[in-house]
Amino acid sequence: MARSYSGRIVVSAIIDHLLLISIVAPLVSVYWCGMFFLVDHYVFPKDYVTSIWFTCLFGFSAVFVCHVVHERLTRLAQLTDALYNPLARFYSIILIIVIVFQWRGFWYILDHYLGPGYISGCACIAAVATSGCSKSITGVVPFIFIADDKTNYFIALSKFSHLSSRSSVLHLVDHLYSVFYIQPSVIIVWRGVWHLQDYVIYPKDFLLSGTVTLGVGVVGAFLCYIIQWPLNSYVKRLPKISRFVVEQLWRIIVATVAICYWRGSWQFWALAFKGDLFTMWFVTVTSAFLLCTFNCWSIATLRGVWVDDPLDSQEDSILLDVHYCTEIVSTIEKEQMRKIRTMENETYPMSALDKSSANGDTSSLFLNHVSTAQKFDYFRGSDERQEQEPFALGLDTHNVMVTLGREFSFNSWGESPESVI
Repeated sequence: MARSYSGRIVVSAIIDHLLLISIVAPLVSVYWCGMFFLVDHYVFPKDYVTSIWFTCLFGFSAVFVCHVVHERLTRLAQLTDALYNPLARFYSIILIIVIVFQWRGFWYILDHYLGPGYISGCACIAAVATSGCSKSITGVVPFIFIADDKTNYFIALSKFSHLSSRSSVLHLVDHLYSVFYIQPSVIIVWRGVWHLQDYVIYPKDFLLSGTVTLGVGVVGAFLCYIIQWPLNSYVKRLPKISRFVVEQLWRIIVATVAICYWRGSWQFWALAFKGDLFTMWFVTVTSAFLLCTFNCWSIATLRGVWVDDPLDSQEDSILLDVHYCTEIVSTIEKEQMRKIRTMENETYPMSALDKSSANGDTSSLFLNHVSTAQKFDYFRGSDERQEQEPFALGLDTHNVMVTLGREFSFNSWGESPESVI
């Protein structure tokens, strides 16, 4: 049974990564590229300086507003799907516009006044690493693929969200820090690595340069997909300083591969568009529609700040957030488990449980009670660790407080009855 469960997870992971690199990542990149070119065309096209300053100021201000109101939007989304669906679609359209404004304006301002940003990019890599938000430079395709969900669709994380919720003033300062320090640092990092590739990789041949960087991005993404699993197990055994160094190097590599992918695909789309306005509109709207159809539109927009895991935690800090199909399978299994527990509630009403408990006959009732869930787990093909869940949760869900003797054995549970109860 464990082998079957592991096989299902492996298959889901393979499908996730193949679907991401072959379909979803190109859709997101063309979506962004089309939005950039449309903004170039419509927002003060004859006054470059006004255009970049307007988009920068408006973009940062609007992103800050999104950070401030994200909790209210999340509460609204919880009310009903009839409200969540149109609100989420409208929010995605607004958010991609303001984030493109933010990135385009700030990027072009740096280009206009400072030129290439190799040194500033390296400095900001150090700044982002020491701030504890280095994951923010890697939270893009082809290294993220999650399904949209109303519980987190509007979330805009901040650096100190676990502390700032205690005070409205701290909450405001926290979002100011996240939007006006962390996010500009991320943009500078991307700009620096992007310009370095412009300078190093066939600078005189636009097409060849784009082809090479796109190839490096795709191959590098596949290598990162494979390496993440053994590397994640390895870093958990390292001391804090060594773990910090390895994690930062990993994120620099992932960010570099992501920028290669984006730069190569960006130059390809630039050649494909050739300044044709209809093509820009068509591919932008089509890609947005397909992302919405796949129920993963949220990955096209950068949601807040990604905070690094503590160095002493056992979190999977190296693993990429690519679990689209896995989430779908998990949701289906949870729904099936919910139905089986509803059937159990009907089979063993609380009055019968209370009566049996009063008579002291609890062990047989407990064994009969869990047998249905055990059979369900058997047909699910879960491993022994997952088989524990319906047993333990059954105790809590049905309020069955059983007193088991020392002679009772749980065999494969691997933990004492006292710890389970």
